[in-house]
Amino acid sequence: MEHTLSPDASPADGDRRATMKRQKTAEPPPEEPLLDALVNRDEAAALALLTPDSTLDVNFRAAPLRLASQHGLCRAMRALLRLGARVDAPAVGNGFTPLIAAAYGGHIEAVELLLRWGAPLHACDSYGTGAIGWAQANDNHAVALLLGDSARVLRLREEGLALGDDELPAAARQALREAIRRDESDRREAEASVREEEAAQEAADTLVATVSKNASEVSLASAETRSPPPPRAAAAEPVPAR
Repeated sequence: MEHTLSPDASPADGDRRATMKRQKTAEPPPEEPLLDALVNRDEAAALALLTPDSTLDVNFRAAPLRLASQHGLCRAMRALLRLGARVDAPAVGNGFTPLIAAAYGGHIEAVELLLRWGAPLHACDSYGTGAIGWAQANDNHAVALLLGDSARVLRLREEGLALGDDELPAAARQALREAIRRDESDRREAEASVREEEAAQEAADTLVATVSKNASEVSLASAETRSPPPPRAAAAEPVPAR
């Protein structure tokens, strides 16, 4: 039987019915094939969906770039980034950023790519753990060393700025500049903190040495005070005259 809107019905009634129908049929989102391809590490299938004229939401649930990063699918990552995927988007739930996901998976090329695009270095997940922490936890030592080397990170940032506009769009370029300023500020703060710690340790060592020296001097002086005077030599007896 065909149902039609009554003359008194409003367009909103039709919208509500359409929404209810979609909810009942549970239509999958158009991004589902892309997510399936990334979960299954099928980079070719993902790239077939990530054409320049793609209408997919590349930031859908902050998942596509994170999944590609976790599996080290660098070509898919580049395609997503060029289409506007956010390099700093945290995942719903655990808060994993793409960089954390790449470090978790131990994919150093994916980490380098994200750093060139301005991925925040010190962002943490919902549990307070960052990319370096996850790399160390999973024994991904090369990734941990890279992330902990501020000079290498800065070089990668500068390499990103040297990319052409077709590789790094204007919005991403601005985010990268901000990341560089943030990294340099963090580096200066870290260096200042190290200098303060070294100065505090030097002062503590000096104080300990001074106290130890004074204690030794006091102990020596006390020992000298308590020592009995040396015995006097006995007077020689006169020799009787013969």
